[in-house]
Amino acid sequence: MTNNLIKRELINQVAAKLSENDVKLNKKQIDAVIGQIFEAIKSEITENSKCNINSFGTFEIRDRKERKGRSPKDGKEITIPASKSVALKVSATLKKSLNA
Repeated sequence: MTNNLIKRELINQVAAKLSENDVKLNKKQIDAVIGQIFEAIKSEITENSKCNINSFGTFEIRDRKERKGRSPKDGKEITIPASKSVALKVSATLKKSLNA
């Protein structure tokens, strides 16, 4: 397993947990469910700037100001334009389980 959880591995983990609980879904169905979860989160963030998932955390849009940077190619100073990004603020429940 890699350090990054790729979608295929996520599907395999969900399939394994479901089969332990005698839930019969094939990997194609699990892929569709996971895709819909991601779409729901994306839609909520887009519409309301936040998406709170209890016991996990809150995804929210954050504005990044224009700033100066350096080009990795030639080291020249460049201006990085303002942009929006998505951040995750981890819930206290998840943080507590990580530090247990």
